[in-house]
Amino acid sequence: MNERTTILAARAVFVVAFVSAVVGTLPRLRDIARTARELAPLDQKTRHERVNGGPFLAKEMLDRTLPASEGVAFIVDDDATPSLFASYYCYPRPSRIYFGLVGYRNAEVRTRPRTMMEVTNESARFVTYAELRDQTYRGSRVMRGAAAPAPSMFVLPIVASLDGPVTDSYVTEADFENASDATATLRFTMMPQRIEKTIAILPRSTASFYDFVYQNFTRTDLGWLRVESDRPIRAAAWLVNRGRNEGVAIPIVTAPRSGTIRCPQRDCVLRLVNLADQPATALVDGAPVPVAASGFASMPVRKDVQVSGDNIFAFAGTRGGKTEIAWP
Repeated sequence: MNERTTILAARAVFVVAFVSAVVGTLPRLRDIARTARELAPLDQKTRHERVNGGPFLAKEMLDRTLPASEGVAFIVDDDATPSLFASYYCYPRPSRIYFGLVGYRNAEVRTRPRTMMEVTNESARFVTYAELRDQTYRGSRVMRGAAAPAPSMFVLPIVASLDGPVTDSYVTEADFENASDATATLRFTMMPQRIEKTIAILPRSTASFYDFVYQNFTRTDLGWLRVESDRPIRAAAWLVNRGRNEGVAIPIVTAPRSGTIRCPQRDCVLRLVNLADQPATALVDGAPVPVAASGFASMPVRKDVQVSGDNIFAFAGTRGGKTEIAWP
């Protein structure tokens, strides 16, 4: 092949490559041109909103809501890019990026902004810690098991939706089965808060909860639960540590019970539940401990203790670490 032929061949290859590149990018070039025509008559702020979406919207929302000196925590799942752009637009407002509930929760409290936002390419929204916690746990369960026949009124001596030390995070998982051929109406009363929620369960159906307290009462809290049903039901409940993916069954309680309460480990919490609607006094190793009407009292213990008292249901559980509960 002579030099002229080589040059012609090289030119042909270049032309083919150039034409291929142009043809391949034409749709994108047309889109860019169309976007430029649409944006041209708009002011700068509107152009930013159209092009930058969620990150620029986050800046606007923050500027309308918070002083310029107050920081913001951007909560991300996998893609941090929208939050990085949001931080850029928000500057000089202090901002930090945290990966999910665990990333935010484990951060240094002193430097952790209280205001939280979730930002995508298209949207931005404020989120509370309780909402973030709920959406993290939503739709998933740790514990499963057969439900047991339950009387028309019974008690779950502990229900919780709250965080413990380090990554310990507690929820109550529960199932309520309606075994009858008619709709069952259940009334839940959380004590000592005295807040109520009524639900209906269709015939031969089950109401299941991954975080009973938050789902029914929209709060993170600790207490005990009174359940009343107008139909025969079956029930099962667990106190679950989502941080460790473990849990313990919560018994169905129909009467006070105390006696010798065993401390499962060397560092425990003694729980005293007053099942009556009047004040009571529990005796813990002979020492009086007042418990308010329908109240829930707690105290640290490091050994087995003897508990007595009218209308008192007592039990002990671990404080952090492996979740263990000793029922009377």
